[in-house]
Amino acid sequence: MYKKHFFPELDIESAVGLTPKVYSVQQFCEMYGIGRNLFYKMLAEGAGPKIMKLGRRTLISREAAEEWQRQIEENTSQSRSSRSHPFSGRTL
Repeated sequence: MYKKHFFPELDIESAVGLTPKVYSVQQFCEMYGIGRNLFYKMLAEGAGPKIMKLGRRTLISREAAEEWQRQIEENTSQSRSSRSHPFSGRTL
């Protein structure tokens, strides 16, 4: 959109409460608190979100970001429930 070129500090979507339909790699990384290196490492390992290319830009749809987050949450909860406490031998 034109706003980024003329007013880079202006964030209309946040001001009016709109959620973008796609995120740039930078936006995705900022949103999830990860670095670009980790993002590309996860992609290479098949653990990143689904991406789409638009020209030279790499974009992540809102749906792909949400699905990736659900998978991370499921994997985290599954790994926590399958671990046993090191001192008692009981499953946490």
